[in-house]
Amino acid sequence: MPYLTPSPAAVRAFLKAHRLTGAQAAHQAYLSGGQAVRKYTGGSAPHRVPGAVWFAWHAHQMLDADTIARIEAAMAVNAQVEENRP
Repeated sequence: MPYLTPSPAAVRAFLKAHRLTGAQAAHQAYLSGGQAVRKYTGGSAPHRVPGAVWFAWHAHQMLDADTIARIEAAMAVNAQVEENRP
């Protein structure tokens, strides 16, 4: 299925439906803070929501806390793999 970019109204509706503050949404999508979320929800030139952010928000709503914790632990381990340098 191709990724369909949500409109700013769709993003606002999703956040409202799941009772997420900007800070909570930022945390779930691994963003720097609520101001990073606001750039997707409106203003004069809203940004396109990256597929990874839209996916992360949905994953946090659909997966249980233990599953999210296992994924985040794997992410932390995999982020520390050093590149081989000749």
